[in-house]
Amino acid sequence: MITAEDVALYFVEYGPEGSQLRALELDETGNIKNWPAGFFGDDFTDIATLARLSAEHRLRAAGGDTSA
Repeated sequence: MITAEDVALYFVEYGPEGSQLRALELDETGNIKNWPAGFFGDDFTDIATLARLSAEHRLRAAGGDTSA
C-alpha cells in the first residue's frame, strides 16, 4: 500500500522573482490538503472540498483521526 509519506507532489508558483516550488500536502486518503488558490478553478475547488469533507466524515465514523 502507498501512503501519503511515500508520495511527493509539488506546485510551481510563478512570481516576479521567478518560479518557486510549493510542496502539496496529502491526507491519509490521498486528498491534497493545501490546494493552491484557483488551481483548477472554483468548480473543482468546491468538488475537492466536498470530497475532503466526505472522506473526513467516513474516517470519523470509522474511528479515524482527522486532526492532521
